[in-house]
Amino acid sequence: MSKMRLLLSLIIFCAIAISCLPALAHEACFVGRVQVVPELEPEILRAHAPFTINIYLENVAGYNIPGFIFAPYFYGGNGISAVMSEACSWGNQCCGNVCRNPALDLYFILVSECNCASWDGALPDSFYYFGAGLQGWPADAGEILAFSFSFIVDQEGTFCIDSSMNDLWGPYADYIMECYIQMDFPLCWEVVEAPRTIKVPFDAATIQAAVDIAVDGDTVLLSSGLYFGDGTGILTFGANGLS
Repeated sequence: MSKMRLLLSLIIFCAIAISCLPALAHEACFVGRVQVVPELEPEILRAHAPFTINIYLENVAGYNIPGFIFAPYFYGGNGISAVMSEACSWGNQCCGNVCRNPALDLYFILVSECNCASWDGALPDSFYYFGAGLQGWPADAGEILAFSFSFIVDQEGTFCIDSSMNDLWGPYADYIMECYIQMDFPLCWEVVEAPRTIKVPFDAATIQAAVDIAVDGDTVLLSSGLYFGDGTGILTFGANGLS
């Protein structure tokens, strides 16, 4: 997004926010939670295996919210790096491995923009979404899967997510965050080298699906029974370094 477009977006947001100023307060207007799939164990991720960070958000303010900003960043310890693992498959693609819920474009019809910075395989990576609209995020929308980020981490270390709100918006952050997103940031996971056993059909529905998520050193274990249909006959290898 150009600086001019970003400035215009901010002006639109401020105009809408000022009109709703009596409703703003020092309280959470959104409650968010993070889901990471798959985890090897709670708070433990597996090196070289793709995983997805899902961000769920719910409007708890009791009124429609006309302007919205979400600005996380991802970082790691021990010189860890991460690459985008797959393109968006369920929503509107923001950039590479980032999906946003199409509902956001309906809530924020004036501006619905996202931007990824430094997504070059080396952490840290930053992301922001900015939305503004006359209707805004409805009070009765319930919890929705707002964003998802897909990664592969290529070595052992620590992978974390935190908010970059203050760094990104500087002097505007305190005003905008009068009505803030309540999330348990920062969140970190240990990334380890660890082979696993992928059980078919429990961990993966088909043999091919198990092969697709396996990496070097894994074991694909078939439960007793007959296997037929797609994903059980001719298998395709080569994903995730398999041969």
